[in-house]
Amino acid sequence: MIRDLAHTDFTLAHTKRRTPLRLFIFPGVMVILFCVLLVQAWTGDRGLKNWLQSKEIYAQRVADLERLKNNNQDLRGRIQRLQLSTLDLDYLEERARADLGMVAPDENVIFVDPTAKPAD
Repeated sequence: MIRDLAHTDFTLAHTKRRTPLRLFIFPGVMVILFCVLLVQAWTGDRGLKNWLQSKEIYAQRVADLERLKNNNQDLRGRIQRLQLSTLDLDYLEERARADLGMVAPDENVIFVDPTAKPAD
């Protein structure tokens, strides 16, 4: 039996011959698939474009958080200065004048019209 196989003529007659069209189908499909995946990688929900935008948004939010923390610390300082146990009378007077428009009884108030033209 081994001897019979040695003398057998192995020809490619039973295999289909590859036509030029069949040679380009698989690479063509692969190129199209690659292009679709490339577009998805750039514009998809988790694509590079959204990743760059999310990095910018993250940097903006970190800056906002830092600004809010500083503002919060300033407000805590103001609260501390106005508590009864640590009341700062100068600060209290400053806030009453600025926010409420209060004046001391011995002070004179002069109202100035900001739209009036100065006299020459």
